[in-house]
Amino acid sequence: MKKRITKITVIICAFVLMLPLFACKKGKMTVEDYTVKANEFYTKVQDYDTAINNIDPKNADACKEMLKQLDALDKDVQAFAKITPPEEVPDARAHAENAAKLMSEAVASFHKALDGDAIDETALADANFNYGNAVIEIKNVGIAMRNAK
Repeated sequence: MKKRITKITVIICAFVLMLPLFACKKGKMTVEDYTVKANEFYTKVQDYDTAINNIDPKNADACKEMLKQLDALDKDVQAFAKITPPEEVPDARAHAENAAKLMSEAVASFHKALDGDAIDETALADANFNYGNAVIEIKNVGIAMRNAK
């Protein structure tokens, strides 16, 4: 259990490190506004990371608590994907939408892997794969943001 939480935490940390370059706000906005909103999103993701890192793997409810945090993270990634990025970053929307799709698939697979009495290793592998790809898509939004500045 501790190894899984550590692995997931590492993945979330990678995700967190890329987030200062994105934002969330509906409607047209400037790159600067988008970046300001990104810091709000980054703070939320840091909170998820802290919460997951503070889960005691010896606790009987550790998996439930981790899934709760991942569900909340997924909700915020979905909200981020609905944001219309500035015109200077035309590819950001597609990357964000792909990240949202992959994150939802990852979280669903984490639930499948960890909700039962025994760990479903195939579902866990799928979850890690989709989570990693969601992080890559978020990174691609960040790259697009950097290129816009």
